[in-house]
Amino acid sequence: MSNHVDKKYYTSRKAEILALFDDHAQAWKPFLVSTYGDSFAALILGEAREYHEALIPEIPYIGGDKNPMTRHLVRSTTSLALYKAMEARGIPAKEPGKIIYDAKNLKNAVILEIGCGNLLKEMVSNSITVMISLSVGHKSFIM
Repeated sequence: MSNHVDKKYYTSRKAEILALFDDHAQAWKPFLVSTYGDSFAALILGEAREYHEALIPEIPYIGGDKNPMTRHLVRSTTSLALYKAMEARGIPAKEPGKIIYDAKNLKNAVILEIGCGNLLKEMVSNSITVMISLSVGHKSFIM
């Protein structure tokens, strides 16, 4: 495939890819706020979204819908964007790594606790993201 077609695969899905970033950012926000405060968290997430948007046409084409790993590649770009935004502010790599890890672990723990099946997992995961973001500052829920 030509490079133009490769880039078009992701750029034609830009809104969907940015929505994925927004979902991940919502899950990261309480952890950023608890460590760095509201305004710095908003700044980092805004910068990370800009990095992510610029990254979309650069995502390597690995087969698109024909390759099940495309989903994972695209999802990983959100973490890269957070890392790049924090790195630009001099924050060590372990910090965004911990934020991403903690946000994912919290979602997984809640999903396991309520014991939902695979069909409900995505819906519950999205609801948990909203709950996490509403619970900023409530250490008992976050821990």
